Amino acid sequence: MAKDTSQNYFNKDSPDYTYNGRIFTGDQQFYALNEARTGIMFSIYIMQVFNLFICKARFRLPFGKFMFRNVRTFYGFGAGLVLLLIVTYIPPLNTVFNSSYKSIPLYWLIAVGFGCLLLAYATGRMLVLRKSKPIQWNQTIDGLHMHPTIWSMRQRTKSIDVVV
Repeated sequence: MAKDTSQNYFNKDSPDYTYNGRIFTGDQQFYALNEARTGIMFSIYIMQVFNLFICKARFRLPFGKFMFRNVRTFYGFGAGLVLLLIVTYIPPLNTVFNSSYKSIPLYWLIAVGFGCLLLAYATGRMLVLRKSKPIQWNQTIDGLHMHPTIWSMRQRTKSIDVVV
């Protein structure tokens, strides 16, 4: 089925678009598209931040002090956020990138919620893998030959041995 190219929507000079009895003018369509683009940019950034923390803890749970030891990681987050805010909220740049400076941060919470869900999934996955394949997490040391000895295998009794 061929795409209908007779009418172009979501441009400033678009014809009115009717959805459920509500009429959207060309300016409203263009504003909605730019706001959606802004939301997508922020969502990608937020998800990449969560993904970095999850990948940083590949063999451990993604919680603990080791997550905050590398300060350069947070400099990178800050620089990325500043760049994203500049692209979004400075008028000449939001015209170039088709972003909306009227975008509200409430829409970012969707990405934060999904990032928390992804973090919970990674944590659950790690716990299940640790239970199902414990040798993978605690492998034997190749050069260390530990054979059972009399002292390691003996049963300890509750009676007191008296040496005469």
